[in-house]
Amino acid sequence: MEENTDLKMEKASRSQEKQDENEGAHNLKTLHGSTTIKVEKIIRHPHYKKKGWVNDVALIQLATAINPSQKVKIISLPNDPIQEGQEGNYDCHTTGWGRTRGKKGSQAIVLQEVKIPIVGHKDCQRKWAMVHENEMICAGGNNAGTCRGDSGGPLACIEGGKWILRGVTSWGHKKCRTDFFSVYARVSTYVDWIKSKTK
Repeated sequence: MEENTDLKMEKASRSQEKQDENEGAHNLKTLHGSTTIKVEKIIRHPHYKKKGWVNDVALIQLATAINPSQKVKIISLPNDPIQEGQEGNYDCHTTGWGRTRGKKGSQAIVLQEVKIPIVGHKDCQRKWAMVHENEMICAGGNNAGTCRGDSGGPLACIEGGKWILRGVTSWGHKKCRTDFFSVYARVSTYVDWIKSKTK
């Protein structure tokens, strides 16, 4: 990824149309240590389908480059997809400021992070029949998952000592039940599209 590009899911990019980005924010009340960067352009995936959330990704081009720091890091794109049957070999985390408890829970003020297991496609389809294997990846269970307000956040995995962006939070159970899996846009599917738009 380029230092002036951010990857989000399509729904999150629509709400950000006229907004700036706060890079490095941890606490939404203070925004201490964050940098505000103007959004220059939003590039939506041309084949996004609202019904079923297929191709639920968008690139946010920033007016200036992000300066990596202790609070702001550049994450790498995957070189290859996660193979079916190998999901347990990944150490993955998801972050966001979404609700902390179901439909009526309050939105987090401080950035939340949880270690979250990748789930195989067949297991995920038992809970979510509409999951598309090529475009989506599932993670969760063990009382871990995403909730309303986490959309557009990362599913980041440590691979070879380096953070790799494996997914972008897309959707999940409307009441945020953790016995259902969270669904992410599968970033490995979109690497060529991302590279073609960030040259």
